[in-house]
Amino acid sequence: MNRSEAKEIAKTRLQEYLQRKGINTRKPFRCLSHDHEDKNPSMSYDSSRNRVKCFGCDASYDIFDLVGNEYGISDEKDKFDKVYEILNLTVEDTNDNLSLKAKTLSVSKPVYTRETDDKKIDYSTFYQEANSNISQKLSADYLEKRGISIETAKRYNLGYVEQWTLPQSLQKNTSDGKPSYPSPRLIIPASIDHYTAINVKTNQKLKIGKVRIFNIEATTEDKPCFVVESELDALSFLELGFNAVSVGSTSYVDIFCNALQKFNAKSPLVIALDNDNAGKEASARLEDKLTKINIKYFTPEDIYHNYKDANEFLQNEKKLFVEKATTAIHSLQEEIDINLQASIEAEEIARQEYQKITAYSAISDFQDYIQSRRGKKYISTSFEQLDDKLGNSLFEGLYAIGAISSLGKTTFILQIADHLAKQGQDVLYCSLEMSKYELMGKSISRETSLHCAEHDIDTRNAKTIRGILDGRRYDNYREEDKKVIQSATDNYKAYSSNLYIHEGIGDIGVEKIKSFIEEHIKFTGNTPILIIDYLQIIAPDNPKATDKQNTDKAVLELKRISRDFKTPVIVVSSLNRASYKESITMDAFKESGAIEYSSDVLIGLQLKGAGNKNFDVDAAKKAYPREIELKILKNRNGETGSTIEYQYYPMFNVFSECNKKYSAVFNSG
Repeated sequence: MNRSEAKEIAKTRLQEYLQRKGINTRKPFRCLSHDHEDKNPSMSYDSSRNRVKCFGCDASYDIFDLVGNEYGISDEKDKFDKVYEILNLTVEDTNDNLSLKAKTLSVSKPVYTRETDDKKIDYSTFYQEANSNISQKLSADYLEKRGISIETAKRYNLGYVEQWTLPQSLQKNTSDGKPSYPSPRLIIPASIDHYTAINVKTNQKLKIGKVRIFNIEATTEDKPCFVVESELDALSFLELGFNAVSVGSTSYVDIFCNALQKFNAKSPLVIALDNDNAGKEASARLEDKLTKINIKYFTPEDIYHNYKDANEFLQNEKKLFVEKATTAIHSLQEEIDINLQASIEAEEIARQEYQKITAYSAISDFQDYIQSRRGKKYISTSFEQLDDKLGNSLFEGLYAIGAISSLGKTTFILQIADHLAKQGQDVLYCSLEMSKYELMGKSISRETSLHCAEHDIDTRNAKTIRGILDGRRYDNYREEDKKVIQSATDNYKAYSSNLYIHEGIGDIGVEKIKSFIEEHIKFTGNTPILIIDYLQIIAPDNPKATDKQNTDKAVLELKRISRDFKTPVIVVSSLNRASYKESITMDAFKESGAIEYSSDVLIGLQLKGAGNKNFDVDAAKKAYPREIELKILKNRNGETGSTIEYQYYPMFNVFSECNKKYSAVFNSG
């Protein structure tokens, strides 16, 4: 055979070469080009052209290209020689022509090599010589006795050596350090560097070389594969036309499973280890391992009848053995069909569920949602200009209000909460810093000032929060003072039944807040508006994470609560230090987590004049009333960039838009 013919034969062996590298040629694999960092498998094997092609970098190789790339060989002749070496093909000169012959292992079998003591083990020449002796009398008689035909022996490359001794590299490992005595051995190759030698007279068995799995490539076929212990058991099934692989020993379960993963096994496995205690224990270990690596298997009952293993069964009752093996395959097929049907049904259910997320499938629910809101009242904040900018109502979504320390964040948000309650709207107020009584004192203090303003009563009768909470002062109050307090308390009683206050100091996290809402809905039937005061002291989700990471997590969960319960969620947030003198922007929230990204409405409160060259923050705080600006920094569904001016009366816990009638009354007081 000339070199041109040899080249064509080698090209047909590309699939074998790829399989030896652990590549499943039935599906895309990572590109073999050194210049392509292929994160998503984009190369495939083209059997019609005996080439591989990458659809990511457009690389296209035959077996010579791949070997040249792998070994850094550029010379064409050297590439050919390396391919012949890898494929166990020998080019011989005969009458100036090159003839080619296969050394040993069948074309479909992967070839392995290993290094031991810096010397490569390669038994291929030995296998070829042994295979030529397979029909000798002692070998033929032994195979006939074991029920294995010469044809099957040749198909799986079995051989025979009449005067076999341990390989020289293993002689030193004998117990007495002396060479082993020659014995007639059946040779069963598992790979280029591993075989089993069976004494045809005594049945003594030795494994030579690194442990490999006999006929492991059978597990890549699209048909059931029996898993047995010995090579002769596997050959017994193979003799009858079934598919089989030999584990080699009950102690090789892990090695076998590793080989399955390396070869991308896809055959349904039929576990048929020996019918003894050791075999049953190994079967249990194997089943557990296969389950963990997600490989399908089936364990038939009583497959060996009263016999120990497949080969013993074959020798004694071949017909019954065939019936049992066939029944096992049919049972497996039934189980496969049942599982396949269940898988198809589950996939269909999953497909139908997936279709539910399309906008089309939600049209009916969308229309119901719109219809359900026709009877809902608009929810006012109590501030007319703010309502106008927010679309005349609070809607489902995350509202964030930020300000520097001592600017009245809690007072502002509590005034909104009280007004919501006055509208008959349930409010769930999570106070993570102030006590319930302090909040109630703030509200009643505000009510005293509002009562005075509305009834033209001297504002000196209005009371501060201390004036409300300090019971020692009541003995010195005039009757006019007490009447104002009583009227304010009565006003507070009128709506406070809609205000639910949860106190906490570092012990209330988002999950607990969610449980508060669920509990409220359970006992009242109403979905409350949620107010968090304030964000940065929500109990951390993960104590080991940074403050910012925990705040980010809290913001995302509060956003989810708003969506899931379809309710406004209002959260108070602190700002970074740079915001104390500068005009407030979204950057002020950068250190407060992901709130500037996740919120639907982002509001900033600042002292009027902040950001101006000569602005004095301390002087601005001392002014009475304090002049406050509210800036809408983000409004997902409305106007952004608006500024609303307020007057803040910290003594009586009141915010008033500058155009409101209360301003003049408070100022005169």
